[in-house]
Amino acid sequence: MRQILAHYLACSPASLEIDRQAGGKPYLAGNDQALEFNLSHTKGMALLAVCAHRPVGVDIEVVRAVADPLRLARRVMDQASIDALQATADTEHRLQLFLDLWTQLEARQKTHGLGIFAPAVCRESTQSFGFRVDDDWQGCVAVAASPEPVELRFFRFAVS
Repeated sequence: MRQILAHYLACSPASLEIDRQAGGKPYLAGNDQALEFNLSHTKGMALLAVCAHRPVGVDIEVVRAVADPLRLARRVMDQASIDALQATADTEHRLQLFLDLWTQLEARQKTHGLGIFAPAVCRESTQSFGFRVDDDWQGCVAVAASPEPVELRFFRFAVS
């Protein structure tokens, strides 16, 4: 993470001072260039988003069975998400939809420095981009809403 952030700022990774907001979201202390970033990780995969001048949040989840996605959704998701899950009868499609909605919710919350159980951030406050990685992970990148277009570029970065 430090290597990638240092590349964007044209500085040494060791010179970066990373701090955390009250809700736990990391940020670069003394960041005059307003570089925003967010990190999520799960079994075998990490997702790092970097954005200039706009808050960003990410989530990545390993695709796995969830015993009762509706029960979990009722704890944290809005009614529209719950309704969409209830309308999806096929178990496999319901799981895919649940993971997509979950990663969207978590990325949206993280954009604003909030956790999953904090009061929900409205959908209109962010632009969200869900995706699958190799059919094994479901991810989402969310950025604070703005009339300016969002340009996404994906890179694979392997550590050996």
